[in-house]
Amino acid sequence: MPPTHPVIQAIQDAMPPEGTEMYNFYENDVKTLEDVKEYLRTWFIRQPGGYSREWDGAHYTLVMGFRRGYWSHQVFVDTDTGLYIFTCDVEKELDIPPFVTGEFSSFEAVIDDIAAYYAKIIDIVLDPTDLNAIDLSSVNSVCRWSSNFRFFELSAGEEHYRLLAHVARSVRRPTIIDIGHFQGLSAAALSLATEKTVRSFDLISSLPSDPSVPTAIHIPNVRLEIGPNYMRDLPDHLRTSDLVILDIDHLGKSERDIFKVLEEAKFDGLLIVDDIHLNEHMQRFWDDIKQTNGNTKLPHASNLSK
Repeated sequence: MPPTHPVIQAIQDAMPPEGTEMYNFYENDVKTLEDVKEYLRTWFIRQPGGYSREWDGAHYTLVMGFRRGYWSHQVFVDTDTGLYIFTCDVEKELDIPPFVTGEFSSFEAVIDDIAAYYAKIIDIVLDPTDLNAIDLSSVNSVCRWSSNFRFFELSAGEEHYRLLAHVARSVRRPTIIDIGHFQGLSAAALSLATEKTVRSFDLISSLPSDPSVPTAIHIPNVRLEIGPNYMRDLPDHLRTSDLVILDIDHLGKSERDIFKVLEEAKFDGLLIVDDIHLNEHMQRFWDDIKQTNGNTKLPHASNLSK
């Protein structure tokens, strides 16, 4: 019998032992991405050497999966390249991509990718208690100069910065796009995902004229671009991003222009829009979005949903 391919063997070795008690999706209170990950860890079963499918001329071998209700969940691996494809046969009215693709590095990395996908199709309500455990103090020094610093360390449910840090750590791709740098507080919170690059954009600078004042641009993984050219460069950055923060002038037109760029680039990640109920322009922009959207139950201090 030929030896199991190293990629498939690594998946099998990392999976919970056969006979592990399955996470009960209905009895447990599923609130966080970690809940979804635990569900996936225990429901996936090994299917090594299963049937193959072809995508773009490459042959992928089924290595794990399960069926539940209307959904069939399967992970295929191309053993030549180490790339994997996760397929989920969902009800047709759900306006979401039919599968997730990525480069296999570990079973947990695959679970992280799939859990982020699930976050788009099930109602995950983050628990403010969990978010309040996120420590923002390591970036306080670059925010103290800001007139809005008094909001930065407010608890989840009063302000959104801990939520941004949590989401930034949860997504998988290496670039986070922050449109509307202003005084850099959002960029600072996003930078707590230290393994990712935060690309922050604005038309004009609102930073101190004294370059010695510590600001978010002094954080090693933050890159700031000032000026109108960011619209030209945005499609390139979107290729390596699954998280965009949009917090600009709140007049609706610029938001629509940027959203059009995301649509044309076929961006399939998460878009967080600030102050969607601030005025009629923002409300109309939000209401006109046809893709799946929703409001978090963790607003910021002005009590406006994100």
